[in-house]
Amino acid sequence: MNLTTERCLIRPFTEDDWQDVYVYTSDPAVMKYIPEDVFSKEDAKEFVKNNGDETAKNFAVLLKEDHPCIGHM
Repeated sequence: MNLTTERCLIRPFTEDDWQDVYVYTSDPAVMKYIPEDVFSKEDAKEFVKNNGDETAKNFAVLLKEDHPCIGHM
């Protein structure tokens, strides 16, 4: 499943997304409003691994312009 808007792309996670996921999930200010706790690098890798196939419960949100993963839904 891929969805595209004017500025964003929503798609399943890929293995390479873990570093972008770690950037925003390791920030306590960001995670304050997200059900999960602050992520370690291993948590980010596991999260991406668990959400990269047809059983995914979360999807990557990327900026179309330069393609960083900026969040999930």
